[in-house]
Amino acid sequence: MHNSNNLSKSYKEIIKQHVFTLFNGINVVLAIFVFFTGSYRNMLFMITVILNMLIGLFQEIRSKRMLDKLSLLNQPKIHVIRDDTEIELNIQEIEVDDVLVLYAGDEIGVDGHIISGSIGSYQYLYWL
Repeated sequence: MHNSNNLSKSYKEIIKQHVFTLFNGINVVLAIFVFFTGSYRNMLFMITVILNMLIGLFQEIRSKRMLDKLSLLNQPKIHVIRDDTEIELNIQEIEVDDVLVLYAGDEIGVDGHIISGSIGSYQYLYWL
């Protein structure tokens, strides 16, 4: 349903969830019945249905964008030695043969060998 890099829903999922609802379906059927009776003024309730759907879409898309921005800020960083200089990278940017410099509280996102020092860690399993 959601991709692993992004915790929020896709735009397609948001639109599908707001357009194809039981409430909208019942109101469309009622509007069709009213249309065939010829009393077109009685179909004005559809304005409320459409506005309700548009407001929901607007709010959820705005929330999705904010959640996506916040998730970018919360990406874990790791210190790596490349070309004899220590740089800070996202865990996804680690490459083969990088030397990681670990500090207390750092997340270990890869398998590897300890070159110097000692380390103790807790292993957590994340099920997404």
